[in-house]
Amino acid sequence: MKKAYFIMLLFFATAMCGCVNMYERAPWTNPEIRSVYQCSRAAAGMSVIVAFPQMMSDNPEDGGFIWENIYTVPLGCLCLCDAACEAVIDTVCLPFDWIISAARRKGN
Repeated sequence: MKKAYFIMLLFFATAMCGCVNMYERAPWTNPEIRSVYQCSRAAAGMSVIVAFPQMMSDNPEDGGFIWENIYTVPLGCLCLCDAACEAVIDTVCLPFDWIISAARRKGN
């Protein structure tokens, strides 16, 4: 019974991670893989924005740590865990990405 729970937990953890890779590698979406670890960089950037949303402000005085970040930083840490899973998927797909990104750079 413990094995079944472990397998279900592993399945759900895998399904919840790698969202950027699933979106960018899907054949029915517009984004293309143009560089290696592209999805990992996008996920890491999104986790920083979730943790510190004041970075999106046009006002330079809004920078720095504000009291609302007490709520947003833990959410950003959850997104950072997803970014680590994106890096694993990107590492598995690395040989394919080298070939594809080199061909797309030559084509442009």
